[in-house]
Amino acid sequence: MNRRHFAAAALAAGLAGMYGGSALSEPPVSELMPADVKWKDSPFPGVQTAVISGDPTQPGLYVVRAKYAAGGKVMPHTHPDTRYDTVLSGELYFGFGETFDPSNTKLYPAGAQITVPANMPHFALVKNGEAVLQEVGIGPSAITAYKK
Repeated sequence: MNRRHFAAAALAAGLAGMYGGSALSEPPVSELMPADVKWKDSPFPGVQTAVISGDPTQPGLYVVRAKYAAGGKVMPHTHPDTRYDTVLSGELYFGFGETFDPSNTKLYPAGAQITVPANMPHFALVKNGEAVLQEVGIGPSAITAYKK
């Protein structure tokens, strides 16, 4: 077995153990229509969240959405896992750091993607209209808020 084949076999075995089955197995077909999304209030003012797929508190892939009302903001926080964020609609201002600073943000329009490494302090806000952010990660995940 050459190095490339060994690496591929090791990756497949690791994925199989991580997801509790064969690395080649696929989840069943599932669907969620927009009207079926169950939004819940978050700890942050003007922001609601919804689990779209998976469970962020459990091992494995998950998809969640955050819906921001005009003026909604998420204070600085971290997650133990890398997040892959896509702005689905509206305009989201996103910043990095332990202190909430709207002047230290970048505007991300609908369609923009942001990769947030694990344990990287970040924050977000919406200035005009509504915005929806979709986040994908591999759990278990959590949120640790900064007190600043």
